[in-house]
Amino acid sequence: MREKAESILKDCPLPEGQYGFLARHVASARFEDVQFQTRCRESGLKAIWLEFSEDKFVTVNPSKMRLIKIRVYCGKGKRGGDKLISGYLVDPRKLNFLNGVPMNRIYCKNGEPLTKVHREMRNSLGLNNGNVLDISKWLKSIGPAKQYYPKFFMALTHRGILFESFESPGFPTLDKFNEEVVIPAIEETIEKLGVEPLIVYHPTCISSEEEAKILNYYPKEVLSYLNTQGLI
Repeated sequence: MREKAESILKDCPLPEGQYGFLARHVASARFEDVQFQTRCRESGLKAIWLEFSEDKFVTVNPSKMRLIKIRVYCGKGKRGGDKLISGYLVDPRKLNFLNGVPMNRIYCKNGEPLTKVHREMRNSLGLNNGNVLDISKWLKSIGPAKQYYPKFFMALTHRGILFESFESPGFPTLDKFNEEVVIPAIEETIEKLGVEPLIVYHPTCISSEEEAKILNYYPKEVLSYLNTQGLI
């Protein structure tokens, strides 16, 4: 199986070994990133963040908007609700002009690239920026998502474990993407290699409310950097 997969993958940049992968457009510093690093450490895996920073920004994609609109969790309020400090890394009046701009070419209010700002937030949490691998060039060399997802999943049959949830309640666009791209890619992987890609559900939570917090919020430790940069 491995030999057949490698003959298909060829120049795939994903390392092979005891790795856990978290694939995002830009490696960030939300609670999910902290949990990912912890889960990998507890499982004896090396945490690797995979980036697709050359993908184009669109406001209708919640995963991409979470990188622009920052919501910092500061505990519970007096009435039990989430106490948040929120702000945009870019001028919100210019959001629509960013549609179609590659993520790594977006500049924040402090003049720094979006990718660098997220690196600095990661530093605030002690997340290892040396474990970030941008696979944009490989993905783009293959083609659109319908073409690169099968190869990505084939790499996940033996090179490492993907930490991910492809569930997207309330987002019809993502549901359609799963039906048209993700599920067929898994089926193609099984058909060609006889095994499923190694994917574990992430994040692990006790409730849907906790999952929403982990996916959407940033820990308060990032505030010092954001405040000094005038970003929030």
